[in-house]
Amino acid sequence: MSSNSTRESIRQQAQSAIFLNALMRPQSLTIVGLAVICWIFSVGFLGATSAIWLGFGAVAELVFVLATISDPQQNAEAVGRMFAQRYDVNEIRNQHARQRVQQAIEYQENIKALTQTHGGAMRLQIETTADEVNHWLEQLFKLARRIDVYESSDIINRDRVRVPNELQTLRLRLDKEQDERVKVELREAIRNKELQLSHLRDLETNVKRADVQLDNTLAALGTIYTQIQLLDAKSIDGRSTNRLRQEIVDEVMSLKDTLEALEEVQATGMYAVS
Repeated sequence: MSSNSTRESIRQQAQSAIFLNALMRPQSLTIVGLAVICWIFSVGFLGATSAIWLGFGAVAELVFVLATISDPQQNAEAVGRMFAQRYDVNEIRNQHARQRVQQAIEYQENIKALTQTHGGAMRLQIETTADEVNHWLEQLFKLARRIDVYESSDIINRDRVRVPNELQTLRLRLDKEQDERVKVELREAIRNKELQLSHLRDLETNVKRADVQLDNTLAALGTIYTQIQLLDAKSIDGRSTNRLRQEIVDEVMSLKDTLEALEEVQATGMYAVS
């Protein structure tokens, strides 16, 4: 999936979360409830039938929902809840990865909080940057989960110890074997075992890359947060904000590259995992 399509998917999910948040707020439920009660109990109004309450309720509900979904603070809270539900840091078993994701979430929350301290174009710029950070956090969470997949595989953990020993044993047998037919079989077994070991090493290398990427990403996110704090009204239309967003895009793409490399190795070969 491309960066643009992924971002559009997140935007659509956020819009759904914002709309549902508006519908489920106590004020919204009260409007609907009162309208239905007045209709059920046939409460008249200025000589009109009780059905008019359904019309009043529909109009009032529409006005309330439109007002709510245009409220930046309500939108931020709805999107925040969506991310909290979709990306539960407690699901990450690797302690190092879990800590890094938790720290990244804290940066994300602080960046969202900065939107409440500004207005106008400045606020819009920070909100746009916060949207990019949400995408960044999604990739970070996926990367942490991929590390979990690797570390929790009993087969992989077993073979990391067993395969090198088995390969060494096969090579020793080949050196001592005299029968040519047996040597042919041993050479084939060695080739298969070498391929298996190669897959294991590819996995291990990519997991190490992912672990380092978590640290790099957290450091970059901290830098981005500091830069956002330093933004002022003079810089919102200049190169500073454009450079800031480009840095975020670059970091997201770097995360995606690492994640895709790890997924490719984990999805193919003899150690395919979902």
